[in-house]
Amino acid sequence: MSMDNQCLDIFPEQVYTSGQQVTACSTDASSLASHYLTQLGLAAGGVHHPTVSEAITRYHETWQPLVNEVSSHITQLGERTSGAAVIAVSSDQEAGHLLDQQVAAGEQQTSYLARDLNAPTPI
Repeated sequence: MSMDNQCLDIFPEQVYTSGQQVTACSTDASSLASHYLTQLGLAAGGVHHPTVSEAITRYHETWQPLVNEVSSHITQLGERTSGAAVIAVSSDQEAGHLLDQQVAAGEQQTSYLARDLNAPTPI
Protein backbone atom coordinates (compact mmCIF):
# COMPACT_ATOMS: atom_id res chain seq x y z
CA MET A 1 0.00 0.00 0.00
CA SER A 2 1.44 3.36 -0.97
CA MET A 3 1.46 6.23 1.50
CA ASP A 4 -0.99 8.28 -0.55
CA ASN A 5 -3.66 5.55 -0.45
CA GLN A 6 -3.74 4.93 3.28
CA CYS A 7 -7.07 5.54 4.92
CA LEU A 8 -9.25 3.96 7.53
CA ASP A 9 -12.93 3.51 6.88
CA ILE A 10 -15.12 2.63 9.83
CA PHE A 11 -18.79 2.90 10.50
CA PRO A 12 -18.84 4.50 13.96
CA GLU A 13 -22.45 3.68 14.78
CA GLN A 14 -21.97 -0.01 14.05
CA VAL A 15 -18.64 -0.16 15.90
CA TYR A 16 -20.13 1.60 18.93
CA THR A 17 -23.18 -0.70 18.94
CA SER A 18 -20.96 -3.77 18.60
CA GLY A 19 -18.94 -2.65 21.60
CA GLN A 20 -22.11 -2.25 23.63
CA GLN A 21 -23.27 -5.72 22.59
CA VAL A 22 -19.92 -7.24 23.60
CA THR A 23 -20.12 -5.50 26.98
CA ALA A 24 -23.62 -6.93 27.48
CA CYS A 25 -22.15 -10.45 27.10
CA SER A 26 -20.10 -10.00 30.28
CA THR A 27 -23.10 -10.88 32.47
CA ASP A 28 -23.56 -14.20 30.66
CA ALA A 29 -19.82 -14.86 30.88
CA SER A 30 -19.90 -14.22 34.61
CA SER A 31 -22.80 -16.65 35.04
CA LEU A 32 -21.04 -19.31 32.98
CA ALA A 33 -17.84 -18.85 34.99
CA SER A 34 -19.73 -19.22 38.25
CA HIS A 35 -21.51 -22.33 36.96
CA TYR A 36 -18.22 -23.84 35.76
CA LEU A 37 -16.52 -23.31 39.11
CA THR A 38 -19.56 -24.64 41.00
CA GLN A 39 -19.56 -27.79 38.89
CA LEU A 40 -15.85 -28.33 39.55
CA GLY A 41 -16.49 -27.97 43.28
CA LEU A 42 -19.33 -30.50 43.09
CA ALA A 43 -17.16 -32.87 41.08
CA ALA A 44 -14.35 -32.70 43.65
CA GLY A 45 -16.82 -33.50 46.43
CA GLY A 46 -18.60 -36.22 44.47
CA VAL A 47 -15.53 -38.27 43.64
CA HIS A 48 -14.81 -40.95 46.21
CA HIS A 49 -11.13 -41.26 45.45
CA PRO A 50 -8.87 -38.84 47.36
CA THR A 51 -6.26 -38.52 44.57
CA VAL A 52 -8.87 -37.68 41.93
CA SER A 53 -10.67 -35.31 44.30
CA GLU A 54 -7.39 -33.55 45.08
CA ALA A 55 -6.59 -33.27 41.36
CA ILE A 56 -9.98 -31.68 40.64
CA THR A 57 -9.49 -29.28 43.57
CA ARG A 58 -6.04 -28.24 42.27
CA TYR A 59 -7.50 -27.81 38.79
CA HIS A 60 -10.24 -25.62 40.29
CA GLU A 61 -7.71 -23.53 42.21
CA THR A 62 -5.52 -23.13 39.11
CA TRP A 63 -8.30 -21.94 36.83
CA GLN A 64 -10.46 -19.97 39.29
CA PRO A 65 -8.57 -16.65 39.01
CA LEU A 66 -8.55 -16.81 35.20
CA VAL A 67 -12.18 -17.83 34.95
CA ASN A 68 -13.18 -14.98 37.27
CA GLU A 69 -11.34 -12.47 35.05
CA VAL A 70 -13.12 -13.45 31.81
CA SER A 71 -16.14 -11.27 32.51
CA SER A 72 -14.06 -8.17 33.25
CA HIS A 73 -11.97 -8.76 30.10
CA ILE A 74 -15.15 -8.96 28.02
CA THR A 75 -16.37 -5.72 29.59
CA GLN A 76 -13.06 -4.01 28.82
CA LEU A 77 -13.14 -5.25 25.23
CA GLY A 78 -16.64 -3.89 24.69
CA GLU A 79 -15.87 -0.56 26.32
CA ARG A 80 -12.67 -0.13 24.34
CA THR A 81 -14.44 -1.04 21.09
CA SER A 82 -17.13 1.57 21.73
CA GLY A 83 -14.46 4.02 22.81
CA ALA A 84 -12.58 3.50 19.56
CA ALA A 85 -15.67 4.60 17.63
CA VAL A 86 -15.95 7.75 19.74
CA ILE A 87 -12.25 8.53 19.27
CA ALA A 88 -12.49 7.99 15.50
CA VAL A 89 -15.41 10.42 15.21
CA SER A 90 -13.71 13.00 17.43
CA SER A 91 -10.46 12.67 15.50
CA ASP A 92 -12.26 13.06 12.20
CA GLN A 93 -14.02 16.21 13.43
CA GLU A 94 -10.78 17.66 14.77
CA ALA A 95 -8.93 16.86 11.54
CA GLY A 96 -11.67 18.58 9.54
CA HIS A 97 -11.43 21.65 11.75
CA LEU A 98 -7.64 21.78 11.38
CA LEU A 99 -7.92 21.31 7.63
CA ASP A 100 -10.35 24.23 7.44
CA GLN A 101 -7.83 26.38 9.31
CA GLN A 102 -5.06 25.40 6.90
CA VAL A 103 -7.20 26.10 3.86
CA ALA A 104 -8.05 29.55 5.25
CA ALA A 105 -4.37 30.24 5.96
CA GLY A 106 -3.43 29.10 2.44
CA GLU A 107 -6.05 31.33 0.86
CA GLN A 108 -4.70 34.26 2.82
CA GLN A 109 -1.16 33.54 1.59
CA THR A 110 -2.41 33.41 -1.98
CA SER A 111 -3.72 36.94 -1.65
CA TYR A 112 -0.29 38.13 -0.51
CA LEU A 113 1.32 36.55 -3.54
CA ALA A 114 -1.19 37.84 -6.07
CA ARG A 115 -0.16 40.92 -8.05
CA ASP A 116 -0.82 42.46 -11.38
CA LEU A 117 1.51 40.85 -13.90
CA ASN A 118 1.75 44.09 -15.89
CA ALA A 119 2.64 46.22 -12.88
CA PRO A 120 6.26 47.26 -12.46
CA THR A 121 8.33 44.94 -10.29
CA PRO A 122 9.37 46.60 -7.04
CA ILE A 123 13.09 46.51 -6.45
